[in-house]
Amino acid sequence: MRNSTMPPVLAAACVLGLLAGLQPTDARAASQRARHIRPSGICEAPLPVYDAYLRKSPQAVTNTGDETVFVNCAMPADPVGDLGSAWVEVRIQSTVAANTSVTCTLVTGSADAPVYDAFSRPLAPYGNNWFTWAGLDKLSIDGLFAVMCALPPGVQLTGLYAKESDSAGGI
Repeated sequence: MRNSTMPPVLAAACVLGLLAGLQPTDARAASQRARHIRPSGICEAPLPVYDAYLRKSPQAVTNTGDETVFVNCAMPADPVGDLGSAWVEVRIQSTVAANTSVTCTLVTGSADAPVYDAFSRPLAPYGNNWFTWAGLDKLSIDGLFAVMCALPPGVQLTGLYAKESDSAGGI
């Protein structure tokens, strides 16, 4: 007869793991969810005429043409995130040896009550910059975060970030 202590040890480990998983969480604890999204997966030209000038790679969406191209990016909002607590950032980079300026417009809120916030950022030759919006209110649980940027020639979108908080700990 073989004597082994392995089955009782395994059983004890399983019971302890199950009990640890059943412990209640603190509902008062705030939690956050941050998402880093590559623009090639969620950004599109608003009209087919602009598609010819956009180059999508795994890392960026680049204007390869010789005129400004508009790009729309729709980011998912977290339905359990608190209203009025979101943060969005858009990163841009130049691939040319000329100073330029980029304008981006963030749209938040809901389809019934959109809120627009536009501003411009300078961009040095071969430099990078970013747009940041904080304290955003999506107005409802099905609210939205969308960005439209006017990309001059040789400028690319390299990243989009969104962060939301949930004071109830549901994210």
